[in-house]
Amino acid sequence: MSPVRTGTGPSDNSLIVIVLAVTYSSLRRADEGIAQFEKYLDQYKTATPGQRAVYLACLALLRAASAQSASAWDLPETLNGIRLLKVEVGEAIRLTEQLPDFDPSMQKLFPRWVAGLLLTNLPVPFADHTAAEGYLTWCVKILTANSQVYLAAGQFLHEAYFSLAVIYRDCGNKEKAEAYLKLTGFGWDRPPIQIATPFAVTPRGLRDSAKHITEHVPGQVFSAGGFEISDMHFIVSDDGSELIGVDAASSVVNCKEAYDYFVAHFQARFPGRTVPLLTKVMITHFHWDHAGGLDFYRGLNPDLKVWASAHFEEEAPRARHQPPPYQWFMGEEFVLEAVRHFHPDNTVAAETTVTAGGTEIRLIALPKGGGETPDGMFVYLPGNGVLFTGDIMVPWVGSPYVAEGDPDALLETLKFTGTIQPEPKIIVHGHGAIGTFYPTLPAMLRMQAPLGWLKDEVVRRIRANENRAQIAGQPLVPPVLLEPAQSDLRFPYMIMREPFLSRVYVKHVGYWGAGLENVV
Repeated sequence: MSPVRTGTGPSDNSLIVIVLAVTYSSLRRADEGIAQFEKYLDQYKTATPGQRAVYLACLALLRAASAQSASAWDLPETLNGIRLLKVEVGEAIRLTEQLPDFDPSMQKLFPRWVAGLLLTNLPVPFADHTAAEGYLTWCVKILTANSQVYLAAGQFLHEAYFSLAVIYRDCGNKEKAEAYLKLTGFGWDRPPIQIATPFAVTPRGLRDSAKHITEHVPGQVFSAGGFEISDMHFIVSDDGSELIGVDAASSVVNCKEAYDYFVAHFQARFPGRTVPLLTKVMITHFHWDHAGGLDFYRGLNPDLKVWASAHFEEEAPRARHQPPPYQWFMGEEFVLEAVRHFHPDNTVAAETTVTAGGTEIRLIALPKGGGETPDGMFVYLPGNGVLFTGDIMVPWVGSPYVAEGDPDALLETLKFTGTIQPEPKIIVHGHGAIGTFYPTLPAMLRMQAPLGWLKDEVVRRIRANENRAQIAGQPLVPPVLLEPAQSDLRFPYMIMREPFLSRVYVKHVGYWGAGLENVV
């Protein structure tokens, strides 16, 4: 990540800057991170006040991490670092006073969040609970103002709530302290780490956001997200007589919860209209979290018809016998038997058109399955340009706990997707979080160049007898990513880089290993 940041100048994408700072801290290399961020601030003379504020806030976090790990012998240097971080976070707040309260880069929110956390947790006499309360209360107000902001940055609420609980506990306000602690979902004995993520684990499994409905086409195409790791999609036919589903969650209970939430949303948005009967479901690929809840849909309509790729049986041995090895991933009510008896009513070996209530639906079997599984299938609504892509852009390139995933198929599928006519206008991923990285078709298609470069570079290094660890340890930054026009792809590339190169490596190296490292 550091070579990408160093070679491209100040970034409007605060997320990649924050993740870089967190990575330095997590690897216990805070001092190295401090030097790097000081260098950025010195070099980036063209940085806007908001960009500079994010770098300053990250630098303050790194100084706090360094102070935590310092020994008693380093006390003078530690105290100086604490003084500096207070100055830096104060300057970050000053620089962003005139910015909007919220924007996707979080340039005003992030420094105030950092200030609230640090001023709560710094040792006496550096802590300032009065100022911290003000910053954190402001953060909570902004983050809970509306659903759009909450979905974009709700991950910052956990720590804001917990720090407010600490402030009120320490001043003796037990009632407020317990109320904020309850909002965190933690106890006072939680691990000493900071938690800022939209992902959460509940008895129902892993969830990637708050519960919500997205209307891709008002009144017609919907996604239900936040009910588990995958999204469920619903299409109301053109004439309003049929409901079509795309994918079906990991379990009956999650599927039911998402469907009921969608129905409530629809009826509130369109009084007087009723949700039509679910008549058809299209499964983009045979994975546990996309087919495990199908029995709920069959319960709604015994005559329901299900479509899937004709190659689903190639994936079946994994799906039926090797589910995720962690119960928390799928939830306590996940039933593997529901996956084992999955069998579609109709299969698709080539492009097939299905009509439902006047809506044309094109089912497109992907080249070699698309990259994640052998049975990937697009669901395309040419009438309004909505393309359901399933999981082809999930960064792991296949489930990370089984032997699947094909980087060549992914590259071929990206090339193929660019030929679809009429050109898709709206991309809907199987997991809502992926839409953060690839919100549009052009963004998705532009990943073909950096991933193609990475594949060629990994193969070249394999032929030079480098092993996987040696290859992964290199920066491996495609030159195209250093172009300003490609800045939005830098973070997605960093997320995808190691899984992709690992899949390429496994595909090209025998069991001996590049340097006989696997021979015992």
